[in-house]
Amino acid sequence: MADVRAVRSPTFILVSEYDAKVRLTHVDAYRLSGPGELEALGSDDFLFSGGVTVIEWADRVEAALPEERLRVTCRHESEQRRSFRFVALGRRYESVVQALSEGA
Repeated sequence: MADVRAVRSPTFILVSEYDAKVRLTHVDAYRLSGPGELEALGSDDFLFSGGVTVIEWADRVEAALPEERLRVTCRHESEQRRSFRFVALGRRYESVVQALSEGA
């Protein structure tokens, strides 16, 4: 059986980290006023650590994000349905988007 751990939205916590095979860092940028505040949180430590970083409200801190990244947009279609859009920004993530679209 797979090791399943709950990952919660960090409503009042700006950065949450989860240890697994790959370290997951979850950032809620909703309350940040701009890229400088993300950098003040030590963004280099989690953005360039080799793990996965998920940033909600990333548009608020976009200038502090790496040029190469995977943009994932989630849209609420109905109470039971969500749609996701994956956009590769840079060559590094093109194969990820390709694999996701082949699996659809």
